[in-house]
Amino acid sequence: MVNSTVLDLRGRSRWDPSRLVADSFEWPIDAPRVALRYLASRVAPTGFVDAGMPVITPAGIDLVFGGVRRRSCKYQGGAYQVGADLRRGDVLVPRSPTGSVLLVSDRLMGALISSTFYALRSDGDASAIWIWGVLNCRSGLELRRRLSSGQASLILSPDDLLDLAVPVLPLELQDALATALRDLEATTHIPEEEAVETWWRTTDLRGKEWRLMLASPQPSLLRVGTPLRDYCEEIAKGRRVRNVASESEEVGFLPVADIRMLSGNPARRWVPANIDGLTPVHPGDLCIAAVGERPHAAVIQVQAVADPNVYVLRLHDPELGPALAQYLNGQEGFALRRMLISGAFIPNLRRGDLEQLPVRKEALRHAETNAPVTPLADRLEQLLWQN
Repeated sequence: MVNSTVLDLRGRSRWDPSRLVADSFEWPIDAPRVALRYLASRVAPTGFVDAGMPVITPAGIDLVFGGVRRRSCKYQGGAYQVGADLRRGDVLVPRSPTGSVLLVSDRLMGALISSTFYALRSDGDASAIWIWGVLNCRSGLELRRRLSSGQASLILSPDDLLDLAVPVLPLELQDALATALRDLEATTHIPEEEAVETWWRTTDLRGKEWRLMLASPQPSLLRVGTPLRDYCEEIAKGRRVRNVASESEEVGFLPVADIRMLSGNPARRWVPANIDGLTPVHPGDLCIAAVGERPHAAVIQVQAVADPNVYVLRLHDPELGPALAQYLNGQEGFALRRMLISGAFIPNLRRGDLEQLPVRKEALRHAETNAPVTPLADRLEQLLWQN
């Protein structure tokens, strides 16, 4: 996304574009702003891990819930260890400006954390939970993104992070919010996906599709449930938008629903609404990632256009959209998707396999009882600034 603003550069000692755009940012509250370097200090990693060890990385953080969804056994490099380098109350900020900030708690004792997080240590619990909330809210995400907009790789530098100025409320107001913030942070403690285990069995492969027989010790799971296509009026794949997409929103343009948007992030590309040949997304459509191991299923609530890496499912009953998305993003849907994906370098889900993906009605009824979850960034935005 392109950030723009009009500034008076007279008297400015630095004309760095990202810093100038960030300086123009306004928090939703009128309060004194203090640079993070005066509220917390950086903690350096002291360890190194080889591939094979389970490590918490920014990619393993669920962007909707804001908690650890999975650990990587492929990471190799510098690392922190909770209990040695890190302690309860430390705040982990990903270098990527779009990632969720993690608060270290006792439940992570002994965990290995990749050095692709910056670790911040504040003076007390109240300060730590405030930093966690402010950096994770929608406004905090926007400011972190602005600070990275001038960088080719969109990486937040440690100096820019420490210079980031956050609003500081009077102590009595911070204390009043601290309990609510802790309660909200507790909702990020979600179940982690179980590690993939090794397995073996003897089977007759004659007349069977090998990739399905070799994908799981229980390939029979793919025959239990109603095929996803039975819930759909239409399943379409997004088409190429690169040649017509813009990184700035303009009047008459529609957002591009890509995998990043399905993960809870705001749109970053737009296309003119009058261009033919693209795949439309109507409010209430269920969108699913076509590439990658993660389902990234989400109901889109706005008129949009689908990215080539996204499937658009128009449902017979749009009311089932949230429950289907929850099922596909859950452990059962994730396991089934993992059995169906193909591709050695870029895992992808073929349309025919997506149509056959089974949905158990019992699991769907359970999902229907749970209301759709608002992304953590929006819940924090509401709690911090709109009460």
